[in-house]
Amino acid sequence: MASRGRPPDTFGDPVARLKSWAWASRLYIDTGLEAPTDLARLFSTTRASHFRKVQDDGADPQRLQAGEGSLAEAVAACAQGQGAYQDCTHALWDALTRAKVERQPHTGYSDTSELLKKMHAFGIVRMKLEDAFYCMALGLPRSHPTAELPGAADLRLKPEDFASLDGLYVLLQLYRSAIHEGALTFAGVFGQTLEEAVSLYVESRWADDIEIQDTWHWVLHSRMLSWRPYLKPEPLQLAHWRDAWVRLDGEGEELNAASDAPPLPRRDRRKIFVHACAAMFSQELPVHYVHGTDLLCWLTANRDRIREQVFWALDSLRSPGNMATDTQPHALIMPPHIFSTRTRPMGREIPSTGFRLAKLFELISVREAE
Repeated sequence: MASRGRPPDTFGDPVARLKSWAWASRLYIDTGLEAPTDLARLFSTTRASHFRKVQDDGADPQRLQAGEGSLAEAVAACAQGQGAYQDCTHALWDALTRAKVERQPHTGYSDTSELLKKMHAFGIVRMKLEDAFYCMALGLPRSHPTAELPGAADLRLKPEDFASLDGLYVLLQLYRSAIHEGALTFAGVFGQTLEEAVSLYVESRWADDIEIQDTWHWVLHSRMLSWRPYLKPEPLQLAHWRDAWVRLDGEGEELNAASDAPPLPRRDRRKIFVHACAAMFSQELPVHYVHGTDLLCWLTANRDRIREQVFWALDSLRSPGNMATDTQPHALIMPPHIFSTRTRPMGREIPSTGFRLAKLFELISVREAE
């Protein structure tokens, strides 16, 4: 009977887990305690397992029941838990949550008293040309030597000053505003500082936790520096990282995506999925812009059709008996001057499958255009 549980590779909103881990981290900083039993004793809650769920799986302390309210509320009733509650309810999380951002998209600078207060705390002021005139009209000393407003480089932002939730929130809002207003020089400064500040913040709290590091890296590139929350790794990428995980875990050197692999625990599958998401933004950009030759123009224009052929061929290699029953996709039509350049690939294997590229080459149907 088919499972009625969650679809595979769906693990909830990564931002919700980051919020929960920030709450747990702040508790450790403020109390010096990490063991769930010690925390339950300190905050007089009966279920130590709730703290373990937050630490291990990023369960939301605002949704875990503790007495008549939530775990977050029960902890905040004590002075040592109020800082954690502030971190858990910080404005940064709403600014990264897909439903809230897309319901009220960013339309420029948010001139709220809260943001202004935070900006001033970091020594940043949003100044207009008229302010410089008013300064002169009032006979006040100039804060800059020329009649022009200071440039982005004059901000002299230090990432270590912003390695906090408040700092990340300010940089995120300023970066999004600069992008919206076309102030690309300022956007570059804010974006670079934001990237470095996130790294410092994460390193200071979770230096030994790979999953939390991966989740922050994924969110930084998919929801902070750009807005691509729907981007997910391809099946081949997931299979590659699953194989790597199994080998590292010592569960079998020969196990790969083509074999009948034993099911992994959900927590392990989540870690693999998050790592694959983070890896999409590591070292190389997921998209490059290059000079468009005829070959590359044809290749990218037919990407979906090629993908369909490749996955049909891989399925056929894994299950040869299905080739007779599964309908092969329509052949790719290739211009003669590109078709004439084709050569059979030699020696190389398809990542995480054990099959050689030559086998794939033989199964993919390609016809020369007439």
